[in-house]
Amino acid sequence: QVLQSGSPEWLELYRRRTSAAMDILVGSAHRPVWWVGMPVARSAEQSAVYRALNKIYVAEAKKRPDVHYVDTYTMFCDASGRYADYLIGLSGQRELMRQGDGIHWSRAGGDLAASAVLDQIKKRWRIE
Repeated sequence: QVLQSGSPEWLELYRRRTSAAMDILVGSAHRPVWWVGMPVARSAEQSAVYRALNKIYVAEAKKRPDVHYVDTYTMFCDASGRYADYLIGLSGQRELMRQGDGIHWSRAGGDLAASAVLDQIKKRWRIE
């Protein structure tokens, strides 16, 4: 059966698969997992799907103390909460954060997201 991306049936299947993936990653050893959410997209329709996916990630991560959710949606929004190609990067300067497709990160965008993940890891492990 083919499901329409973003439909209630598709989202439920995605939730079940996300749940299973988180359980596999954590495992019986209770490995810590940092789950990186979807960033805002240039397309309003794609952003709506990403918001729905992020809700799934947050809900499933809350059920698992070893899963730490990293919100990149708001990280890649401008001051008004909208998509922006350029934002202040790690350099402190305005940098191109996204590739031309309005979905994927540029090098600077990837660095910004990675920095957020590393910040959470450092906090979790109390690394200075």
